[in-house]
Amino acid sequence: MAFQFKFPQKLEIVTFMVELIREEPLNSISSSIRLRAMNVITDFRKLRPLIEVEERTELLRTCYKSVLCLPPIEVLQKEASSSQEAHTTVDLFRETLQSLLRLMETLIVEMPSRIQHCLEERDQVKISATSALGYMLRQVDKFKPGLSTRREIYTFLVPLLLSIQDNNTEVVKACGGALTEWTNVIGWSSLTQTFRHTTLSDHIQVLEETCRYLVSTSKTQLVGDLLCQSFGFLKSPQSFLRAAAINFIGLTAKKLSMSQIHEDDVELLQNAIGSLRNDPVESIQSLVNTTLKKIDEYVNPGSVSTSRMSQLSNNIFKVTGMKTPKRKKRLFKSIKRERDDGDNQKKKIWKWLQRPLNSLRNRYNRRVKNIPLIIGNSDKSSMLSQVPTFESPPAEAGPTAK
Repeated sequence: MAFQFKFPQKLEIVTFMVELIREEPLNSISSSIRLRAMNVITDFRKLRPLIEVEERTELLRTCYKSVLCLPPIEVLQKEASSSQEAHTTVDLFRETLQSLLRLMETLIVEMPSRIQHCLEERDQVKISATSALGYMLRQVDKFKPGLSTRREIYTFLVPLLLSIQDNNTEVVKACGGALTEWTNVIGWSSLTQTFRHTTLSDHIQVLEETCRYLVSTSKTQLVGDLLCQSFGFLKSPQSFLRAAAINFIGLTAKKLSMSQIHEDDVELLQNAIGSLRNDPVESIQSLVNTTLKKIDEYVNPGSVSTSRMSQLSNNIFKVTGMKTPKRKKRLFKSIKRERDDGDNQKKKIWKWLQRPLNSLRNRYNRRVKNIPLIIGNSDKSSMLSQVPTFESPPAEAGPTAK
């Protein structure tokens, strides 16, 4: 569903949200403006047009400054006039940190494949963003994050594990630092020292150790979710990320008992990797063939003898009346592909948009100047204060081809 709907005013509203964030004081946190503004930007990721890389960088820089320049939580608590205000401040600070984490996930993890920029600029942005993520995770850990926050934090594992395979020493160092903080928040303490001392020469060993630990948690759904997330990197314009994603998938499959995984999920894995058989980089083509061969071996270890033993086992179960073995594990959720008509899809999108936009408008409409926005048909316009309120979706918000 992501990126299938066009909202012409998206960039205008994102710019407006950035201005709201800039207006927030850096020495205190007494309102949820920056929190709500970042949430709106994050939610708009599902709509076109996409935000260009330069705007993404500036957006991240603004949000970092707005949140990371706030005084330590201990100082904010001391400045509160009452214990109730101190408690409220802590909650607001925690929610703001979580909002920034979600925004970072949106702008860093979900970079569209069409964005290509020079290696030097990419590394500078990645080092800065990854270092900031490490700092954010350190702050989040102080609040003993709940299930929903931990769920968000899990999404950073794959991009960090892939980026740690970079050939830039500073990128590897930044990723190792962020992953160290990540293990503290999630509780994977046995990997903390591994990430803290990661170097260019041992990143594959670190990746394999992480995949082993991931599988050992026996959280099959988590493994499936992270594998699904890695599929997106197979389409990256950066060849090292495509190779890194193949390595992650292959090493995870190595640690899984692939013969116990459902055939449909095995096929999904093989098709994802197989999509790069004709990759323009020869080394990736070779990596694809090697990985697919290994996965086939994991799925069918000693295929002849296994097949005979399987037949013998089935005969025994039939004769003795014993129950057959449990069904094979599913890695991936079955996705129900809804075929709603266009009007129903528009209503869903606009129902989703109305609440954050109207909430911001109603609460802060006295703080900013009026801005013109075109709603609906191009010949119908209205001057609105703050963020626009929409009663029904405009004609432009229909699905567009990717």
